[in-house]
Parts: sequence; structure tokens; C-alpha cells
Amino acid sequence: QSGFIASGEEQEAALLKLAGESRGQRVRLALAEALPHLTVPVRALVAQHLLRYDQDATDHNLPLLTWTGIRELPLADLVACAHVSRIPQVTRLIARRIAEGADKEPAALDDLLANAARMPDGQSSIVAGLADALKGWRKAPKPAAWDAFVATLPKKDAIVAQDQARQLNVIFGDGQALDEIRKVALDDNALMDQRRAALLSLIEAKDKQLKQVCEKLI
Repeated sequence: QSGFIASGEEQEAALLKLAGESRGQRVRLALAEALPHLTVPVRALVAQHLLRYDQDATDHNLPLLTWTGIRELPLADLVACAHVSRIPQVTRLIARRIAEGADKEPAALDDLLANAARMPDGQSSIVAGLADALKGWRKAPKPAAWDAFVATLPKKDAIVAQDQARQLNVIFGDGQALDEIRKVALDDNALMDQRRAALLSLIEAKDKQLKQVCEKLI
């Protein structure tokens, strides 16, 4: 009987080969559904193939199916997935998961940040994921690779990411970040959403100059 039924290893090898070939979305959907049933090393490799298809970013099922299949992977494997991901929703969820585990495995977050400049999805999804993970926090240890990562953020077309990075800088204890946020809150030329977000950041940080800022806004 064993000659007619493929072993688990043979089945996984076949799925991995299939994932590496250029196939249609239905095949990728089937592969995503199979992820939870694969061994960790093969699951990570199959997921990396699936995450390279940017056309799947707007699909209703594939991003979350893929995430469901990989969310319990070791953080190092999630970092590898993020570095090839062209699906912002999954990249953001990976970044959140890694940030939430940074107290026990800080090296994974540093690895994610250190290599972010070469990621196809860019850095905005990572910033959003970190902001999700630290929402409601007043203070958190700053990752060793954070400053270098922030320096690579695009200055244009990434307003939300820049705002979130400023808010994270406050959480990471950067005093200059509060000065920048105060300027945004008081800037008549800034977008209303930016000013509102800046004011909220000052409130959450319990900024000592909050009263003066509010008085100027009246």
C-alpha cells in the first residue's frame, strides 16, 4: 500500500513545488488553506511563495487565509515572510505579531526593521503593525534598529506612516518627537486628521505642555 500512497514528506514536497510554479489564484487559495497542516519549515516556504503575489492583496480571502496559516510560526520565520511580502495586510499583521513578542525575542523585531528598506511592500505596513501592537502604551523599550529604520521612511506619499512613526517615537521616549507632534497640532497648514492625531498623541503621552497647546488652539 505504501507504494500507492504518497508519504507526508512527498506530499509536502509536491505542494512546495506547486507553490513555486506560476499558477492561478485558485491554486494559491488551495495552498493557503493547506498551510496549517504543513510542517513548520515547509509552511514558511510555501507562505513566502504565496506572499509574493501583489495581485492577491485585494482578494477577500487569500490574505487572511495566509495569515491564519502562518500566525503561529516562529518569529524568525515570520520575519522571512515579511521580507518578501507584497500583501500589506499580511505584512502589517506580521509586524504586529513580532512587536507583541519583542519582550521575549527582541532580535526578531530588530531583524524585521533592519531589512525593511529592501522589502517590496515598503515600510508603511511595518509602522502600522507596530502602532497596532503598542496602541494604548505610554512607554516601551526602543528597538535597537528603530532609528535607522525611521531614517528610511519615505518623506513623501507616506503621511500616515510619518504620523505613526512620530507617535511611536513618543512611546520610545524620544523627547524631540513631542516637539514635532506639538508643531503638527498647531500647524494651520496641516491636514485636520493629522492635527487631531497629533493632539491625541499628546493627550495619551500626558504631555506637560498640553495645556499650553490647547490654549493656542482655542
